[in-house]
Amino acid sequence: FAGTETTLEQRNWVANATILDGRGDTTLHVVSCAATVPALDGFTIRSGGRGVSVTAGSVAVANCTMSGNAWGVHVTGSTATVTNCTVRSNTRGIYVYTGGTATVTRCVVETNTAIAIYVSGGSATVSNSLLRACNSGVTTVSGAANVANSTICGNVTGAYINGGSGVFTNCIVGYNTTGIQRLSPSTPLTLSHNDVFGNTSANYTGVTNPT
Repeated sequence: FAGTETTLEQRNWVANATILDGRGDTTLHVVSCAATVPALDGFTIRSGGRGVSVTAGSVAVANCTMSGNAWGVHVTGSTATVTNCTVRSNTRGIYVYTGGTATVTRCVVETNTAIAIYVSGGSATVSNSLLRACNSGVTTVSGAANVANSTICGNVTGAYINGGSGVFTNCIVGYNTTGIQRLSPSTPLTLSHNDVFGNTSANYTGVTNPT
């Protein structure tokens, strides 16, 4: 807030940042949610271990920037809704572990060293988002990822289905090194109405080109 607003809608949360800073302590969870938190809205959360750690209950994260953390958002055994956020330049982006559920909408997840969206034992639903310039845009080890109406570009691997399952609908997967890679043909993968092109090594690996 600049101090002149009379309603929440008048704020400019980008120009007038409210910063929660872990000061480079990678053992520190900058925001730790161990019970239901109605809203975490309009913060810059940076330079910690887990930017946002959700271990119980549920939390709605909106209009936030997570940067410079070991994990941007870490969800296990709980539910997180992440809307209109930027998750940038962390070691890891949004990671969902056993029992965790994440819904990611209208977010930019970019320039994270490892993976933008990682699912191991939980589930992630991603829509209308940009996953860019990471080692992988989406990786599933177990659990499920459902990605729709999103752009996955400029990563080493656009989507890597190592286990669990993946569903990709109306997505652009372009200009990665590898577009969509599935480790085993027995791993469930559903592709519908995607545009997969311009990936320098291969558009599809372990997947029959659906077109």
